Amino acid sequence: MVSPIEQPDKDSSDVSFDTLDTASLVSVESSPSSSSSCHRVSQWPSKFFIPSFSFDVEIRLRKGNEQYEKEQTTLNVPRDMKMEILDKLVELMYSFKAYPTDKEFESVARELVSKHPCLSEPGPDKGWQAWKMSLKHKMGNYRQKLCSAGCFEVTVNQKKKKGVKKPKHAEINFLPDHPPGINEEVLECERRAMVDELKKKNFNMNLLNEKMDITFSMRRQEIVQQQPLVSLVKEKWPGLFLQHQVYGEFKRITGIDLYKTFQFALETYANGLIRMFRTKGGDEIGTLLERLDQQVTKSKELDTQGVKIMMIEMVRDEEDSGTLDSMAVVIEDTVVVEGLPDYPTAFCVLFGLIYALNMEYPKEWKYTFETIQKVFLNLGEQCSARTLSLKNKLLQVLKL
Repeated sequence: MVSPIEQPDKDSSDVSFDTLDTASLVSVESSPSSSSSCHRVSQWPSKFFIPSFSFDVEIRLRKGNEQYEKEQTTLNVPRDMKMEILDKLVELMYSFKAYPTDKEFESVARELVSKHPCLSEPGPDKGWQAWKMSLKHKMGNYRQKLCSAGCFEVTVNQKKKKGVKKPKHAEINFLPDHPPGINEEVLECERRAMVDELKKKNFNMNLLNEKMDITFSMRRQEIVQQQPLVSLVKEKWPGLFLQHQVYGEFKRITGIDLYKTFQFALETYANGLIRMFRTKGGDEIGTLLERLDQQVTKSKELDTQGVKIMMIEMVRDEEDSGTLDSMAVVIEDTVVVEGLPDYPTAFCVLFGLIYALNMEYPKEWKYTFETIQKVFLNLGEQCSARTLSLKNKLLQVLKL
């Protein structure tokens, strides 16, 4: 059904781009606020905001910065002051991400020394390297404390359970804890009420949104830990497979408005993609479009036997392939969503379901989905050699 994509070089790059920073959807002036389910609501900010510290620490920093400006002398930071600074920063970092990357630790250290130059230390790195190492150590201690307190997000990684992994696709809520004061029994009652509501011809959309939000942690833990068949997930969580709830779940997991961001990226990159495809240097985009095209099957009936992942285009008349009836998404032999209006919408829903169902990118689609994730949605930093090549060429074309 699907021909494999040729494997590129295994090299990856640390190069990051600021173009189309659609992931930064909230102000960096404050940490994410808690929703009704107490899960994170935003990605790591493009520029980390250094918070204010206690009154006495701020006085020391202000006087230290004034002294540094006059004489270029750094502040001798006492242990209690350093611990407060690290504690405050680590708590804020954790509000965005449980496992920051090396670059993210570096960004916080750089911003700290930039705001308070009196904290810099001698060396070629302009004084932030020591703070970076201290932040890493402090974050490790902080996670250990959370683990001892029973925080599920970090406890599960201590147990080294098979199949449970840290976030790989820039998820900010990979495995959240249940809302405070709410246990499994309460969440199960909410789930059943949601299923009953969906049986109604005109169900209450606001009620559905509310119950999908509050049961997010329960649903996420089941999917990540138990890895059930998609058919079983659909039976237990039918609301998850409604088009608008696919987008809602993606936002709970990543903090990103999938549909709007995807459509914006299409509008931004469309002309560049077409121009690349028409040039000799468009091999990568040619392969990408070819693989996408191979995943669309035209049919009058939904035959899903043996299908791992596919989009099916339903047509009214086989002789008139231009007459589109609707699109459907199939995963693991199961039609999970149907009645979608067009191909971009179907692909967007499929991508969202990969996150919602905690699926690995299929080998045949690995670089296609990586392109959508890291180029279109700007989720994640490092790119494979092939995706980075495509991104560089696309950005070059768009500058012409």
